[in-house]
Amino acid sequence: MIALVVSWDHPDSLQLCKAQRTEISDLGGVDPGVPPTASDMAVLLVAYKDDVPIGCGGIRHLPAVPDGPQHVAEIKRMFVNPVYRGKCGLERSVASYILDALENAALQRGCSKLKLETGCFLHQARSFYERCGFVECALYGSYVGSTDSVCYEKELAVISQLPKSSS
Repeated sequence: MIALVVSWDHPDSLQLCKAQRTEISDLGGVDPGVPPTASDMAVLLVAYKDDVPIGCGGIRHLPAVPDGPQHVAEIKRMFVNPVYRGKCGLERSVASYILDALENAALQRGCSKLKLETGCFLHQARSFYERCGFVECALYGSYVGSTDSVCYEKELAVISQLPKSSS
């Protein structure tokens, strides 16, 4: 499996983002947030297995808030085709690979924290994020007041360089 950075309007990203929105809608959910656009997405990844697009996820920078962290990104459009959920012959789940790549992309862009919103009823997604170190946090931004949303955040650990050996 590989994950590639693609443009917002790439045919594979359009297909996967549409499937994500359809799945949420079919489950009775709504997206109370501000929809992502090509101009505000810092990164959009598409995961491929045997040249088939099987999942996606992106990040966009959030506006700085007074007395808060100044470099926060939000995960958007995290989705894996249901056929490929779970390990599907890989060491880890497709979603884990995508999330790791998004965390690395956020770190490379100077972010110290990731946030996300998901539906209260999306129990598998919530469990996944919790297993990956996200903790529930207060609703933020356009999600404030939403009764269908739960928000999570994760502090990103900056990996310091190992000291050079003196041999």
